[in-house]
Amino acid sequence: MKLFKKFLAATLLICLTVNANGAKQGPVIWNIQHLKNVKSGIKANMPIYNEAYKMLIDSANADLLKPNPTVMDKPKAPASGDKHDYTSLSRYYWPNPNSPDGLPYISRDGESNPELNSYDRNRLGNMCNSVANLSLAYYLSGNKAYATKAVSILNTWFINPLTKMNPNLNYSQMVPGLFEGKGRPAGLIDSYSFITLVDAVTLLNSSKMIPGKDYKQIKSWFAQLTQWMLTAENGIKEGEGSNNHAVAYDAQVAMYAHFAGNDSLTEKIVKAFPTKRLATQIQPDGSQPRELTRTIAFHYSVYNIVHIMDMCDIASRIGVKLYHTENGAIDRAFGWLIPYLGKPETFPYKQINDWRTVEKSLAQQIYRASAYSKDERYPNIYNKFKGVPEDYMFTLLYVK
Repeated sequence: MKLFKKFLAATLLICLTVNANGAKQGPVIWNIQHLKNVKSGIKANMPIYNEAYKMLIDSANADLLKPNPTVMDKPKAPASGDKHDYTSLSRYYWPNPNSPDGLPYISRDGESNPELNSYDRNRLGNMCNSVANLSLAYYLSGNKAYATKAVSILNTWFINPLTKMNPNLNYSQMVPGLFEGKGRPAGLIDSYSFITLVDAVTLLNSSKMIPGKDYKQIKSWFAQLTQWMLTAENGIKEGEGSNNHAVAYDAQVAMYAHFAGNDSLTEKIVKAFPTKRLATQIQPDGSQPRELTRTIAFHYSVYNIVHIMDMCDIASRIGVKLYHTENGAIDRAFGWLIPYLGKPETFPYKQINDWRTVEKSLAQQIYRASAYSKDERYPNIYNKFKGVPEDYMFTLLYVK
């Protein structure tokens, strides 16, 4: 079976490479018609967007002054000896207090180790956030300085042979003292930030601000990453998972395949999703048992829904209606979580930190769902729990 998957993925790479110069694409999760309406709203001085737009421009201006991040910035190379290989620490692993050298690291679920900052994970996330800020700021303002900086960051991370990341996650979420320094299947969640980046890149490209050769090379890079995700042992194991990681894996492969030019693969993943993921992860009562065993169960239940909503948007982009499949499983998942909003003391599972942040994230996903669901409560729930100030990117990308 694994040999067949490797053959399939090799064929996929050829297909992706052939289609790398395909028709001009637009964003997938970022709705271009909505962005046009927002742009018009900003010009008309609509209050709903004024503060969010100001915050975006402030953030983009700060990004203009930052050095371009690169995987070469980490203090030492992974076990491969190549700094171009992305490397991250397993977030919840800490030095072992019972061993002289702290090895092997041990798990403290739900508690993030600050050593993360010494590796590439936060650097990758910050890079994707900067490109998103700058791309959207250029689209809404017309200031070419933002686009120029975004293209420069992309060149550093994906193209320049001296600084680019190799298209693999072989050392993602490694655990010091275990597995000979290699990464884990769970490490594929690290690259989820690329989903937002891909939409930012396509927005820049639709504005003709990325040189054609750069755009082609970035698409080729994602074709190679998609091949790695389908053929590498850690990629195969992540795809065989049964919790939020597996949903995130599907969303990434579907998104990157679409970006690289293979909608047939995207369609295959999308059409298998209801039976493969929704039916197995969401119970008849709407609970998600595989997320409820964690020490931050509320967080992971919502985190999984973020990935599910991204899949709904990806499906919509290729003409597939995903939201109402599996007897309304997604609405049931929201229905199970909604009663706990504003009532953390009633949540019967563990959530050891950060309730309010997760609550805000759930409110945002409920708002996204209102574009698909017939539940008329959803916009009001968002307004009640969205928090102040609102997240400026969410407001600009989704709020009508």
